[in-house]
Amino acid sequence: RIIRGPSLLDRVIAVGVLLSVVSAALIGDMAVNRHQDNLILVVAICLVGFIGPVTVARFVIDRRAHEH
Repeated sequence: RIIRGPSLLDRVIAVGVLLSVVSAALIGDMAVNRHQDNLILVVAICLVGFIGPVTVARFVIDRRAHEH
């Protein structure tokens, strides 16, 4: 979906899911190995995973409002 998604929103959602899986894997690694080395990376990934799709969705909604 990231590469061949039929629309921009499909690609953004796929990237969000990928970032969620990566952050879950990093959190699992931190829990198993009892360290917090990747905590800043996980926070950054979660912020990008949240702010990116919200920004794109607002852009698409604004663009659609001007088309009609």
